[in-house]
This record gives sequence, C-alpha cells and structure tokens, in this order.
Amino acid sequence: MKKFFRLSFAIGGLLLITHFADAQKTKKASLKNKVTLSVVKAYGNPQSISDVKDILINNEAYNALKELIEKCQVTMVYDDNTFRGNANLKRGDFVVSYESALQSIRRATKRDSLDTVLVNTYDRNRAYITSVTEVKDLKPGSIYYVAVQNLLEDWGINAPFTKAAVLNAQSLFYQDELYDILRVTLGYQYPGITPRKVAVTRNHFAIILDDALNQKMKQIDSLAAKNKARADAEKARVNALIEQIEQNRHDSISKEIEARKIEAQKKEEEARKKLGVKNNQ
Repeated sequence: MKKFFRLSFAIGGLLLITHFADAQKTKKASLKNKVTLSVVKAYGNPQSISDVKDILINNEAYNALKELIEKCQVTMVYDDNTFRGNANLKRGDFVVSYESALQSIRRATKRDSLDTVLVNTYDRNRAYITSVTEVKDLKPGSIYYVAVQNLLEDWGINAPFTKAAVLNAQSLFYQDELYDILRVTLGYQYPGITPRKVAVTRNHFAIILDDALNQKMKQIDSLAAKNKARADAEKARVNALIEQIEQNRHDSISKEIEARKIEAQKKEEEARKKLGVKNNQ
C-alpha cells in the first residue's frame, strides 16, 4: 500500500513538473511572439494599392489608402508591403507618414508655383525643438531620423514631439492629438466631432490623413486657379495694349502715307497749273 502511495505521489509530481515545464515553454513562446510583433519595421514604397498584401477592396480604409499611395505617394506601408490597418498607430509611424504627406503638398505647390507658406500654418517661432540632434531618443540611422529631421529643420514643426524632446516612437498616437496637429499645421477642418484621447488605428489614420490632404489639395487647386485667372487677365491686358499700340502705329503710318499722297497731289496740281500758264504765254 505504501508503495502504491509512493508511486502515485511520484507520478503526480512528475505530471506537475511536466505541466510547469509546458507552461514555461508556452510563456516563452508567447513572449517571443510579442517581441516579434513589436519589432520595428522599415517602410515600403509601393506604387499601387494592388501591391499591398493585407487590404481588400471592402476595407473601410481602402479608397483612402489607394489615394494616399497612388495619387500622393505618401509612405503608408511597411517594407514587406503590409499595412496592418487594424493595429494601433504608433508615433514613429505617424511621423514618417505625416512628413511624407507634407512632401506631397510641397510638390503640388511647386507644380503650381505657389508660395510654400500657404502649405504650413504652423508658427515656427513657437518651436521648442529646432534640430533633430535635440531629440533625445533618436540616433542617426533610425528609420525615423530623416522624417524627424525634415519636420524640425525644414518645416519647423515640432508638434509630434514632447516638450522633453523625445519622440517615443513605439508609443500610441491618440485621436485628439492627431486632429489637433493636422488642424494647427495644415488648417484641417475636420467634421463636427469631439476628438477624444483614444488610440487611433492605422485604418482610421489613413482615412483622416487622406481627408486632410484632400482639403489642402483643394485649397492649392483653388489658389492655383485664382493665380491662373489673374495671370490670364494680365496677359490679356498686355496683349490688348500691344494690339492697341500696333493699331496706333498702323493708323499713324496710314495717316502719314495719306498726308504724303495729298501733298504729292497738291504739288502735281501746282506743277500742272504752272505748266498751263507757261503754255498760254
């Protein structure tokens, strides 16, 4: 009987040890997966929405992502051509996509010969960071470095950074901050909602950024149309002035020719009269 209890105890202990070992393996595997999922990914540059592996036409962000990629050439996907729309937006991802969107706007202003001041409504005099070297948690070679450098040193925009001069690239980006940055820097007039401090998914970010870009592009198109109308009016005025000058010159020449003709006729008439008088003598 004692042997039976000893055997049962030994088997129970073995099962407990085995269960504990399996649990540890599962925990390690889970941690490994979490680490794998949180690995920072570089960014891709597909030319077509069809190159994005994980978005279907019925996805809520499909049309927005299509416009951002194909029309505006905004960096929105990772280097493995995945978008991961259901994932929460990280601050590093926001900075890269946002700066890329600003470049798209700049291309449009250059195309239409507009002052780039029209693009950025941000008061750079209020900047508390002016150089990428001031960002404490960013080093050269980082996938965010160039975007951060352009935002701070070219655009004078430091809204995405904390006053402690850090980016916190892997932390979440919130709805209220997203709307506020787009409003302050691009003049974005967002629909009648009250932004909240809730995490923004990458799907919703694409939709919001596309809407903000469309507003800005319409503003640029409107300004370009007004500039073209003014240029066309000025061109028409100058052409009309040139035409008037040419007409005046033509009229002047015609009058001079006519005057010379009349003068010639007078001289000819006088000559005939003199010749008639001479013949009569």
